[in-house]
Amino acid sequence: MAVLIYDAGGPAERRYPLRPGLSTIGRARDNDVVIGHSKVSRRHAEIVLVAGRAYFKDLGSSNRSHVNGEPVVLAELADGDEIRCGGALLRFSAAPDPTPMDPTDSETSGRADCPGERPEQARCMPGQPASTGLHAGAGDERSVILMPARPSAERALAKLEILLEIGTRLSAPGDVDGLMERALSLLFEYMAVDRAMILLPDADGRLQPRTLRTRPGIDADIGFYSQRIVDTALAQRRAVLTADAGVDTRFGGSESVIAQSIHASVCVPLTLRGDAAGALYADNLSLGHVYSNEDAQFLAAVAAQIAVALDNARLFERMREEAVYRSRLERFFPEAVSRHLREDDMLAVASTEITALFCDIAGYTALCSTLAPERVIVMLRRYFQLMVEEIVFPFGGTLEKYIGDALLAVWGAPYRRADDADRAVRAAVEMQRAVTRFNAEWAAQGNAPIAIHIGIDTGPAAAGNIGSERMLQYAAIGDTTNRASRICSAASAGEILVAERTVAALKDAHHLLEPLAPVTVKGKAAPLQLCRLRWREQS
Repeated sequence: MAVLIYDAGGPAERRYPLRPGLSTIGRARDNDVVIGHSKVSRRHAEIVLVAGRAYFKDLGSSNRSHVNGEPVVLAELADGDEIRCGGALLRFSAAPDPTPMDPTDSETSGRADCPGERPEQARCMPGQPASTGLHAGAGDERSVILMPARPSAERALAKLEILLEIGTRLSAPGDVDGLMERALSLLFEYMAVDRAMILLPDADGRLQPRTLRTRPGIDADIGFYSQRIVDTALAQRRAVLTADAGVDTRFGGSESVIAQSIHASVCVPLTLRGDAAGALYADNLSLGHVYSNEDAQFLAAVAAQIAVALDNARLFERMREEAVYRSRLERFFPEAVSRHLREDDMLAVASTEITALFCDIAGYTALCSTLAPERVIVMLRRYFQLMVEEIVFPFGGTLEKYIGDALLAVWGAPYRRADDADRAVRAAVEMQRAVTRFNAEWAAQGNAPIAIHIGIDTGPAAAGNIGSERMLQYAAIGDTTNRASRICSAASAGEILVAERTVAALKDAHHLLEPLAPVTVKGKAAPLQLCRLRWREQS
C-alpha cells in the first residue's frame, strides 16, 4: 500500500496509508490525511491511486502546492516525490507501508466509508466538488474518470457536471486544430489515459490522425493507434472497449496491436447527424482491464460533445472565409453590389459595356521626392479614402485597381445601368472638388497642394474575376480601360477629359462639355475626339 509521510524523519513524523481511489488532504478533520498546519487549507489537495499509478491534484488552496519544488495543479507522482502543501512537507512512497496505522488515531477518526463500499475502494467524501478525483467503480470494474468516489446517483450527476464543463469549454469559437487540441487536453484532465488521438477525414474522405496527446514520458508516435479497432468502432457506430487488445479475439491478430503493445483501449466514433465525422481513440500501454463500460459510455458522451464542437468549428471557419471573401468584395464594389454578388455569386467573366474612369495625381514623382515615404503613404490612404469610399462607391462604381497614385474605376460591371456614363462623369466632378477639401487638410500640415487629372472612356470589355477562387482579382479587360488611361495622360492638372463615346452615352444634357481638336495619344495611331468637362462651372 502506498504511503504519504508527513515530516519524514522528524519528531512529528506521521504515516498515512493510501488506499486505491481517492484520498483527500487538508486541515479539516473529515479529510483522509489531516494536517493541522496553519498554512494548509481545509480542503487542500487530493491523491488518486488507480491501476498502479498515483496522481496529485491541488484543490485551489490558498498557499498552493508543490511537487519536488515545482508549483503544480495536477501531477503524476513517483516513489520518493516530495510534496509541499502550504507549509507542510510530505513524501510520497509507493512501497508497501510496514507500519500499520492505528485505527484509533485521533487525527483519522470520525470518517465514514460510503454505504455498500468495500474497504479496499475509495473513500466517499460528501460535499466535495465534482471533477476532483478518480473514482473506483462498482463491482470489479475500475473507472478512470477523474471524479470523487460517490454512490451511483451522485456519480451520474457528477458526470453530467463534467460533461457540461467540457461542452462549455469546447464551445469557444476557433479553428478545427485548436478545437482538437482543447478536446484532448480536457480528456486528459478528466480521464486517466496514457495516449489519445482524434482522427478526422482527409480531403479524400480517408480517416487520418489529426491531433494526439500522451502522458509525460510517453513518445508521441502518430502511428500508435490500431486501425482495426478504429474500423470496428466506425462500422458498428458505437464505442468499442477492449480490456486487453493483445488477447481480444477481435483484434489479437492485428499487427498494430502487437507492434504498439496495446493493452486496454477504447474507441468511439464522432457521429454527427447520423454520419461518422471521425473517431476518438484512447489506450493504455502496459496495463489491461483499466477501462470499464462506464468509461466507454462516458467517452461516447464526450465524443458527442466533440462532434458538435467540430461542426461549430467548421461553421466558424466557413464564416471566417466568408468574412474574408466579403472584405475582398468590398474592396472593389459598393456595399449593395457586394451583397448582391454574395447572394448570386456572379463573378464569372462576361462581356459588357463599361465606362472607365482613370484618375492620376499630377506631378506625383516630383511630389514623392519632397516627402518621406511614410508621409506619402499617409497622403495616399486619405486621398484614396476620399476618391473611392466617398465618391466612386456612392456613385455606383467598381474599383478595379490602384496603380501607385492612380486609380481605375468602372461603371457597367458587374451590373449595367442606363446612366452608367452619367454616374462616371458626376463622380469625376466630385473627385476634383474633393481635392480642394483634401488640400485644405494637407496644407494645414505644412504640405504642398496636389492636383489630379482624369480621363473617361466608354466601350466594350470583358469583366469578371481573373484571379483564383480564393484570391479574388476583379478586372475589366479590353481597350476601353487602356484608352481611359491614355486620355488621362493627355489631361492637364485639374482637367477632366471625356471621350466622344462617353459623350454619346450621356443621358443628362446639363453636362458642360467643350469639344477639343483631335488629340493624339500614345499607343493610338488615330487621334481621339475628346471634350473638356467644365466642371468648375457645373452645378
